[in-house]
Amino acid sequence: MRNITLLLLCLWSSFAMAQTEGQEGKKNIFAKFKENKTVSGILESKKPITTNFKDDVSLDGILQPDFGQDKQYRNLHEMPQAPNGAYQLQPGYYELTNLSYCLKAGTHGPGQGDAYGLAILEGKMEDVVHAVIRRSQEVWRNKEKMDVTQVQDRDNRGNIVETAFRITQRDVQVLLWAIIAKADFQNMQGRTKVVATMLLTPQQLLKLNGGALKTAANFADDKNIVNKPGIIETVERAEASIRALYQNANATYEDFEKLAVLIGLANEPQPVNRGTWFKHKNGYYVSYYPESYSRTLTRVYVPENAGTVSFTATGTVATPSDARQRLAQTDISTTEYQQLGLR
Repeated sequence: MRNITLLLLCLWSSFAMAQTEGQEGKKNIFAKFKENKTVSGILESKKPITTNFKDDVSLDGILQPDFGQDKQYRNLHEMPQAPNGAYQLQPGYYELTNLSYCLKAGTHGPGQGDAYGLAILEGKMEDVVHAVIRRSQEVWRNKEKMDVTQVQDRDNRGNIVETAFRITQRDVQVLLWAIIAKADFQNMQGRTKVVATMLLTPQQLLKLNGGALKTAANFADDKNIVNKPGIIETVERAEASIRALYQNANATYEDFEKLAVLIGLANEPQPVNRGTWFKHKNGYYVSYYPESYSRTLTRVYVPENAGTVSFTATGTVATPSDARQRLAQTDISTTEYQQLGLR
């Protein structure tokens, strides 16, 4: 009976969404339900971020890790930038230790020998994730927008209190984990809600709120209706635990991190070696050396025949070939972040 009630609520939610989008929107939403007749079909086709090595990393034109080992690398952070933040690079070798974000909760962080390939954000929430990463960088670089923000929350006794804060990398990571775990916006902590409203448009917030497909997927995850391979089950259990943690007003960053980042090393075989150079469609090459999920040493090689290229890391993902964490990249160096007085 409970299952039937939830499915009816799913259909009602879809119908309500369709009313706001007109008759065409209604047909599209119900068509999706027909295409995904099982809960497992909904789960597999509706992941927030789907970027993976097999489908999204090109091995065409790769260079081996020992390429450029004897070269002098210029600091990418010191290179000229366009108004959109993209670095303008002439032929040569560059490197930058930049901020990065975990986009796959419930998996191992990068190890010393792990290989990561070049890919772009893919998935139904790619626009929201990209907006969070891009807008947070704009906030940090535009000091006029870094004024202290007030957020109302409740203390241990249920009293409303005001807390002053500035958005930090940790705030952005907690919000990204919420998106990846399909957390309900209404259940988020006050601070995370404020970060979301500062970085996202009303339309993006509406999308973040989810809908019938998210509800059905969460129900299947929580009730273990669908039998999954080990790693998928581990990830989905971690996501379910993270969703529950967002309802705890006293949860700390470390609480989220324990669920999202597994301790130890993954031991799956890898098709390429650590430090392999991957060719971008614009003619330059990128090589990743993650120091942790939150820091990545990025190296860029611009060939002589490429001329001046525009390089931006935002929107790209350092992608492993196995169950390790996908790492969303940014154009903010660790040095620049520290100079902003953030941690």
